[in-house]
Amino acid sequence: MSDLAAFVAATIESKVVEDLKEENDTLREEISRTRASALQSAKKGGCFEVTGKAGSPVYAHGLLHKSKCNGIVEEGVLVYHLNLITNTQVMCPISKAMDAEIRVNGIKVSTMGEYDERDCIASVGDTYECDAYRSYSGRGTHWKGFGVAMSFGPFPPLGGELGPGDPRDPRDMRDEEVQEVTFDFASIYIAEEGNEDDILFGP
Repeated sequence: MSDLAAFVAATIESKVVEDLKEENDTLREEISRTRASALQSAKKGGCFEVTGKAGSPVYAHGLLHKSKCNGIVEEGVLVYHLNLITNTQVMCPISKAMDAEIRVNGIKVSTMGEYDERDCIASVGDTYECDAYRSYSGRGTHWKGFGVAMSFGPFPPLGGELGPGDPRDPRDMRDEEVQEVTFDFASIYIAEEGNEDDILFGP
């Protein structure tokens, strides 16, 4: 009886191992196809998105091939300007704005809160503010970084115009104070020379 039990156990274990190997091979093939598809899409233009957690909902998006080169920002690095289209059906609450994810071709590259620099671009009267959040590190050989500009407001009147020296941090705002959050545009920093696999822009 014990020999039969051992035989059955070995047979089951062998079958489980075989099934797991087959499943693993299938997943590897699927990942390979997904990466190849994303790369092909990127070379044709690709999509830049600002989303909620895990990619949903999509708050704003833009097609990379529609971006315009604004020239050289430093030696060997070009900057591209991309206007983003806000999804007016699903607006981002101010309480979730800094957790919003930055995605390229569906792949998360950062969040709004992971930034190297913050710049108060402009304040509109005493009701709106527009900030840009820039991130430069760890973006691949060719893609050097990006910036995303976000407008938020209107606020209750404060009796004075905000300026670059007096920026409001979205994390200090409450949803009931801010009626609208939009992601206006992206600045994408691209090396003039880089690995072909990192190129995000088509001809």
